[in-house]
Amino acid sequence: MDIRQIEEAVLSFYRSGTQQQEDTHQWLQKIQESQQAWSFCWQLMQLDRPSEVQFFGAITLHSKLTKHWAEVPKEAHGEFKQKLLESIVMFGNGPKIVLSQLCISLSVFIVHMLEHPTVIEEVTGMFLNEQLGALSKTCQLEILMSVLEGIPDEADSVHTQIPRAMVREELNKKAGFATGTVINYLSEKLNAGRLEESEMTVLINATKCLATWLKYGNVRLDECDTMVQVLLKLIHYCYWKEPKEDGCLSQEDSDLAETAVKVLVKVMSSQNCNGYKYSATVIRFMVLFLDVLGPIL
Repeated sequence: MDIRQIEEAVLSFYRSGTQQQEDTHQWLQKIQESQQAWSFCWQLMQLDRPSEVQFFGAITLHSKLTKHWAEVPKEAHGEFKQKLLESIVMFGNGPKIVLSQLCISLSVFIVHMLEHPTVIEEVTGMFLNEQLGALSKTCQLEILMSVLEGIPDEADSVHTQIPRAMVREELNKKAGFATGTVINYLSEKLNAGRLEESEMTVLINATKCLATWLKYGNVRLDECDTMVQVLLKLIHYCYWKEPKEDGCLSQEDSDLAETAVKVLVKVMSSQNCNGYKYSATVIRFMVLFLDVLGPIL
């Protein structure tokens, strides 16, 4: 398939009128379904391509991973993983829209690999140990949190050869590891005493990640102490660190605090955390909430 023709079609789609967009969109959707898409998606993601073309390459890869993974032979899985990681490194510093799609693609790949019992731990360790040396530690952590966040969401829509029951079972097994990884990271940052502005995106992604994993693991309310305390510390930090001159929160602090509150709501309303079973825990948490959040209200 002619790469130049695809590139011209993508640029035409983003830059042309409505009717021409519709015709081009149908053609682009058709080639995304083709077997050749496994090859041309990588070519479209070269650094010398326009960002629109790179983005189309990334969403094509995600689409193929989600719907047509069976087309990739098992012996090619290792090479595919390496190619995906190399692309993530290549776009580690942007454009963000391309990197985000690649992170989601890695999440989908992990779902396909859940029959390997340590796949989540291996990928997590790779980022925590900064094995993608070309990227900064902050960048690698941001990518990791995006990938972990995407796994539960992508598991709901991916067409995989692994039975659905097995996918759910594996995610239930790994929920403790995923949330534990996030909580450890957040605790480490809070214990350092100051959250750097450059790390706010990572912190927000990490907090969102907790929310996505709460639907797995069958976590009981009385097992959420550490998570609740860390989330409350995040909120407290956002509101009680040195205020801006106008007395308002920065946008990043506001987003982080709001995300943490949403996760707390999800913890308290989870079907596995029925309050009537854990009334003593609920009362204890309410005291914590009032201690931290009372002065803000």
